[in-house]
Amino acid sequence: MDKKNPELNRLLRLPEDKIPDDFASFWQQRYRKALEISPGPMVFDRGINCDVRVFDIEYQSTDQTRIHGWMTQPAHFKPKRGFVVLHGYGGRTEPDFHLPFSDSVVFYPCCRGLGRSVSNKIPSDPQKHVLYGIESRENYVIGGCVEDSWLAISSMIEFFPELQGKISLLGTSFGGGIAPLAAAWDKRVNRLHTNVASFAYYRRRMNIPTVGSAAAVQRYYAKNGEGIFAVLDYYDAAFAAAFVNIPAHCACALSDKVVSPESQFAIYNRLSGSKKLFVLNAGHCDYPGRLQQENQLVEELREFFNFP
Repeated sequence: MDKKNPELNRLLRLPEDKIPDDFASFWQQRYRKALEISPGPMVFDRGINCDVRVFDIEYQSTDQTRIHGWMTQPAHFKPKRGFVVLHGYGGRTEPDFHLPFSDSVVFYPCCRGLGRSVSNKIPSDPQKHVLYGIESRENYVIGGCVEDSWLAISSMIEFFPELQGKISLLGTSFGGGIAPLAAAWDKRVNRLHTNVASFAYYRRRMNIPTVGSAAAVQRYYAKNGEGIFAVLDYYDAAFAAAFVNIPAHCACALSDKVVSPESQFAIYNRLSGSKKLFVLNAGHCDYPGRLQQENQLVEELREFFNFP
């Protein structure tokens, strides 16, 4: 308890909602089906940047969806471990070269409908993307994005079988919510990091003022009522966190207009394995001391993932 920070204390003691009885079986079945797919990854060399060799990458995911992104690996020696790094709803235009992973293979997939994986059927606008297929728990686009993450790991192992058991999963915002939904069932993941993670605490989040994709879900809820939870309860990343038993590191913000702090802390609170928290003053915005905090976070990640 931090007597000097009552807001942090509140967020660390959020009430919990009941997880559906068939939550685990729903996701375990999806995982088994996804692993039946051969992703057939392909890479295209783009040269060296910041001591790593950069490749364009593409692979097959579920629903006949082709996923595109980047792969980096050490330019001058064999990789020691692997990472799959998931993006926010803003997508990405290049790898995150600032991360301390230059001794590793790193995949940066763009989830279906976003970034390099744009689709003529899935809208790329976050406020439309987040509603695509929301009428059905089997067809909701977020489930497909989780499968894209699993197939990224399959692709990495196909290229680098020696990295089996040495692969970690990271995600920010949109990707921060996808990451625990994926890691909860995938025993190939050895460590997890989330940053200002979305897609959690749905039943209470509907009445928390917000903007961005969460606002679109709130408008859908206002129009369609509580029936929405027949789907969203199966995509609550906090519920998935209860099944994550690997070491996890979470960066959660005390203030955030885009992803409510309740969503972020609900995930951290329900993690069942060893866990570490990094508290950000704010998320999805600039603020005094932001750069310093981001640098401190990178150093924590270096230590968490056992980098020298």
